[in-house]
Amino acid sequence: MKLISRLTAFTAILLCAACASTPRQAPVTLSATGFAQSDPKVPAAIAYSQARKMAELRARQQLEESVKTYRVDANQSLQQLIVVDPFVRAVFDDTIRSARVSDRTVKPDGSVSVTVDLDLNQLSQMLGKPVTGPGETQPANK
Repeated sequence: MKLISRLTAFTAILLCAACASTPRQAPVTLSATGFAQSDPKVPAAIAYSQARKMAELRARQQLEESVKTYRVDANQSLQQLIVVDPFVRAVFDDTIRSARVSDRTVKPDGSVSVTVDLDLNQLSQMLGKPVTGPGETQPANK
């Protein structure tokens, strides 16, 4: 029993050492901006709220379309993987929902712009695979 405890402790130490020596990746942030116009027929507060929500929705949709073009390996885009793997779809949806609103601007004419930012490293960690841009290449899996 002591041997198993010692082996477990030793394995935990090795894992911690491996995690500590793994270099952190620099953050890769994608941004998308959505725009919307407030409706002059409704009260100002409601119109602003509706426009803000619509602008944020459009920004997230734009971000989603952009991220789907990224690749998870040399032969497969994230879009292709989302179609066949429900886990990847769930991770992808949660990642898009968790994108941070970094800027919100209201102009005097009633238009609203919202910018959302997404850290691609977060998506890579959740998938357990590196995610690269559409123009970048990855070595094929051997």
